[in-house]
Amino acid sequence: MKFGIKQKYYKYLMEYIHYWSYNEIAPENKISKVIDEITKLINICNIKLNMNINEKEILINGDKENNEDNQDFLLNFKEVSKSFCNTAKKPYDFVVCLVLLSSANNFDNFEFNSNAGILEWYKPIVLYEDIIGKLKLNREKHIIKYRYKTTT
Repeated sequence: MKFGIKQKYYKYLMEYIHYWSYNEIAPENKISKVIDEITKLINICNIKLNMNINEKEILINGDKENNEDNQDFLLNFKEVSKSFCNTAKKPYDFVVCLVLLSSANNFDNFEFNSNAGILEWYKPIVLYEDIIGKLKLNREKHIIKYRYKTTT
């Protein structure tokens, strides 16, 4: 037992799980903006990815050859969606955070939360704001979770 936690539950505390929901179809002009932002940010990051980014969806996972992959992150712009992704603290988690920040910053009614702590969000937030600009989000802090909700 580690830290008084049963071993079978301990592994779940060592993973980052991100949840998001979007209750409308994304407008084309905002999709283009998110794709532009993400492309710019990914080019700055030195992270090997398996990805597909287009006007329909963003699909990202880590580099399988180096065992840096886990669960696919899929954000579908053409469907109302609610989903999650377990990145298992792999390097592609950083890019997933950037996609969530960009989506929440550009799409009305896009919401996400994560079990990753504020320290894990610090670098993606700083990079986003340095390269793209100030985030326009309402931040609701919790002891473990760092939540964002956009307002309409």
